[in-house]
Amino acid sequence: MIEFDITVPGSKGDVYAQYIKAKNEAESVIIIIPGGGYDHVSAREGMPVAKKFLAFGHDVIILHYSVVPARFPVQIKELS
Repeated sequence: MIEFDITVPGSKGDVYAQYIKAKNEAESVIIIIPGGGYDHVSAREGMPVAKKFLAFGHDVIILHYSVVPARFPVQIKELS
């Protein structure tokens, strides 16, 4: 498994997303957007879910979206 942190140019170096590559050549990438009600990003809905998809050979991106004080639709824009 190979991990890359993705940061936004011009930011303070905060991790924006994690890209996790399966050992084999994956044919698909799954984007995981952990819940948290825009108040926090749930850790239990990020990496544990990613590991399930990795076991099936998919590459995974875990989005660490902005939370309070950021307001909707900032998070949707970050996804796009």
